[in-house]
Amino acid sequence: MGFRRAGLAIAAGVLALALGACVNPFQPATPESPTGKGVTENFATPDLLLQTMSDAISTKGTSGRNAYYDVLADSTGTPGMPAFYAFHFPAVVDAWRLSTQRDPPNPWDIRLEKLFYDYLIGLLPTFTYTFVWAPDNSSPVDQYDPTAGTALYHRYYELQATSGSINKTIAIGYADLYMQKVNGRWWLYRWEDRVNPPDGVNPTDPDRLSMGRRRLDSTTAGP
Repeated sequence: MGFRRAGLAIAAGVLALALGACVNPFQPATPESPTGKGVTENFATPDLLLQTMSDAISTKGTSGRNAYYDVLADSTGTPGMPAFYAFHFPAVVDAWRLSTQRDPPNPWDIRLEKLFYDYLIGLLPTFTYTFVWAPDNSSPVDQYDPTAGTALYHRYYELQATSGSINKTIAIGYADLYMQKVNGRWWLYRWEDRVNPPDGVNPTDPDRLSMGRRRLDSTTAGP
């Protein structure tokens, strides 16, 4: 009997520990913690600059924000440095003006672009972002002059947001990207945006907007 009582006591103790370790199936999931991954900034070539920009959007957080800022040409106080400007697809501007009854900010400068980064990563804050560049098959030839320190790249882009089994495309389109080498490194100083033709200006899937449309929408977002 003594052995039986001891066995029951042990079993009860194990059961109590097991129940204590169980997770309540009805408890809301805890948001995924930041990975702590930092962005390795590299601006030695135009390709590495664009990879840094991709990593900055994919990584989010302070490291991503700082890397994104460091991609952009800032003409203040730096001789020979061009100023960053983004240009939206004209049909996107027309559609946005019609839906909001507002005129968009003009020009779209570095100050607005920095604010846009925070808006973009805040669209789905608990999702994992993956931003990719790919060749623009309609404009396959890039212009790259390492001697003059100038480059014009034509790229397709796509921003995927993933959470568990949910996967969304939240930015898609094309960009003509103007870069210049100043003070021994490359900078992005001009982004000319275009829509993805199959999606058009007003896509059937409202998430599949161009970066230009996302930029414009960021100016009407609440605090």
